[in-house]
Amino acid sequence: MATLRSLLTEICEQWPIAVNETFKAHPLAKKFRTEFAEKVAEILADRYSHLSIKASPGAGQWANVAWLSMLDKVVTTTTQDGFYPVYLFKADGSGLYLSLIHGTTKPMAEFGKVKANALAAQRTAAIFQVVPKLKAWGGVTVELAASTSLGRSYEKANITAKYYSLSNMPKEEELISDLLELVNYYSQAKAVVITKTVNEDTTNQIDTTSLMMTPLPKPFILLAGVSGTGKSRFVHKQARKSEHLASGNNYELISVRPDWHEPADLFGYISHLGHDVAQYNVTDVLRFMVKAWLEIIDKVVDVDGELVWVGKPLTAIRPFWLCLDEMNLAPVEQYFADYLSVLETRKWLTATELETHNERHDTDHEYIYQCKPLLKPGVIGQLNDLGGKGKAQLCKDLGLDDEKHESLWQYFIENGISIPFNLIVAGTVNMDETTHSFSRKVIDRAMTLDFDLFYPNRFEVFFDQPLKPKTLTFPTRSAVTKADLVTIAIDPDGKKSINFLAAVNKVLNRTAFQLAYRALNELLLSVCCFDPQNENELLAVWDDFLMCKVLPRIDGDQEKLAVVTAQEYSDETLLDELEKCLKGQLQGIWAGERVDLLQEPVEGAEAEMVKCRSAEKLDWMKLRLKTNGFTSFWP
Repeated sequence: MATLRSLLTEICEQWPIAVNETFKAHPLAKKFRTEFAEKVAEILADRYSHLSIKASPGAGQWANVAWLSMLDKVVTTTTQDGFYPVYLFKADGSGLYLSLIHGTTKPMAEFGKVKANALAAQRTAAIFQVVPKLKAWGGVTVELAASTSLGRSYEKANITAKYYSLSNMPKEEELISDLLELVNYYSQAKAVVITKTVNEDTTNQIDTTSLMMTPLPKPFILLAGVSGTGKSRFVHKQARKSEHLASGNNYELISVRPDWHEPADLFGYISHLGHDVAQYNVTDVLRFMVKAWLEIIDKVVDVDGELVWVGKPLTAIRPFWLCLDEMNLAPVEQYFADYLSVLETRKWLTATELETHNERHDTDHEYIYQCKPLLKPGVIGQLNDLGGKGKAQLCKDLGLDDEKHESLWQYFIENGISIPFNLIVAGTVNMDETTHSFSRKVIDRAMTLDFDLFYPNRFEVFFDQPLKPKTLTFPTRSAVTKADLVTIAIDPDGKKSINFLAAVNKVLNRTAFQLAYRALNELLLSVCCFDPQNENELLAVWDDFLMCKVLPRIDGDQEKLAVVTAQEYSDETLLDELEKCLKGQLQGIWAGERVDLLQEPVEGAEAEMVKCRSAEKLDWMKLRLKTNGFTSFWP
């Protein structure tokens, strides 16, 4: 039988000629399906005979990119889904890749391009976490000289790959060693496949082996709790969990000062003092934002006279964590006002919008993210005096004065600097006599996590914690469409969640705590992010949403929280009415237990259920109102 090297060489050499000839019964197509597939099966026979070998030079006509895949049925039975090792031959016959790639056809058909890419990014991160050596095994770039969208999709689906040039084909021993090594890594990476186990005491399915990152519904969270619970440490550890994706620091700690009162304190300002020209005083926060953009942007191109950035694959982008320590030492509504406003302008094109955009502009974007600028182009334009010395200094201060960043700097000059989608702002919060309270404007735009309930300090297991926080990442959508909800088996049209929030809002109607469309959108975002598979998980999403978005809004004394009808004054309060409502809406978990969506067991430990958080918090708020005559969400 021919060697692997001779087969790879022959296929590459003959391919450019063969594709111009009749496909049917062509000897090269036959050799590809038989001899080539049999040789790979022979090499894998001793240890990996369970793998299914599929070879395709085309179906009815020559493929633009020929391939041979090796599938483990535990991971996938089709090249359209899962992930698998594959040989990919360049369309021009100049070489081939041995690659580990994602199957993309089914996820894109089911979820749309944006969500499918986000899921692939999560899986890649999990694979590198399970098999860290795989990251250094090959490269992330695959260029197949493809002329079809299907051929180009293989390039973007790559996890890692080695390239073999026809003009410098490695020796047989190296080719076989590479193949066995990649298949061995593939076998180890099977741990990434999510398995479900049924808890013996309930019918609730608990995810015990999830290694995926959990996308946040919103990239702004408040970590509230008493001093010393580990809030700042939590943020740092979250950033470190994604270090395996790339080198470099994706964490920045900023200590908030009590004298901050305007956005310039955080994002910088133009100054003429001590300079011969206007200069922009750059802050660490602005530098960190630019670092996050450098993580995202692959290149800047000119499209019809307009500069447009093209992002790297989501699989290669880490979340950048900005920790604002003691965030409420200063009035957040003042120094954070610009960020709070611009945050609401974030927009990801939906799958339909993206497809329309790509067809109209003849582009092939995997995703498109838009956001109004925090640092407006008009402000940068004010630095043009004396030959633009101020502008050049800003470029240098932001670390963009390298020649390779020239086009990106020009893009920022024309469009300003907006919030990068991989930036997650986490504010640590202590509520005492030295701090400021939060307005509903801030609470509405944040996810509030009562750290003592979501990540409780358990002294009894201080040295051997059975649970660990799940790895969180940035969201890849800013609004929910019907198509996004189709995959949520327990609530495929969102009606259950909509009816739940409508019932809650009926209690809050005509009070200062009434909810609006933003709250509904963010509830549905939570449903999409946590992807509940059964009723217990859906109720857990609702429970956490109440804790993050609804209960933090409520505060006041007996008079403010009184229930007043047209007929009479009632001794019951708004908290009593809300409790009645939630007992019915969360009936399945109100007096029982639910899945923890933000923590998971460490290796070797058992999954744990938690009590209904909103029931516990609401009971505490009612007791505080009765005892002190005033209540709020905050400790």
